[in-house]
Amino acid sequence: MGTADLATALSNAIDVLKVMRAFTDPKGSPLDVRPTHVVTGAGDTGVAWEMLINTPGAAGTANAGYNPFYEKLKLIQTPYISSATAWYFLDLGKPVKPFIFQKRIDLEVNVFEPDQHTDNYVTKTYERYRFGYGPWYLAIIGDL
Repeated sequence: MGTADLATALSNAIDVLKVMRAFTDPKGSPLDVRPTHVVTGAGDTGVAWEMLINTPGAAGTANAGYNPFYEKLKLIQTPYISSATAWYFLDLGKPVKPFIFQKRIDLEVNVFEPDQHTDNYVTKTYERYRFGYGPWYLAIIGDL
């Protein structure tokens, strides 16, 4: 998570939560967007673990106070996000997800014996799938 401290991360995450909760449909009805997951990059996730997993401490201790995210969000760490400070807040609790993966044909693997000229096995694989995007408001980036 870079050089951010817990207090800054909590403050910024609360701001992102407020933005997500404020989304409404064209008629003005709330969309009830509640983040369920936080995706972080390959940077330092120590602050993320503190914010999402550790219990808030007793008064007078270093981690004292109320933690609104304690055991409410799941942390996903991936090496595919290069930013050390970008966190992606996702609401995966809805029937339609922000990112859609549709498997069309399961993975088929065929292994062929080596021929007389080589010791190498030949493999053939085939799979079909599709990626897409769902409602944009179910995923938001927070730069913490």
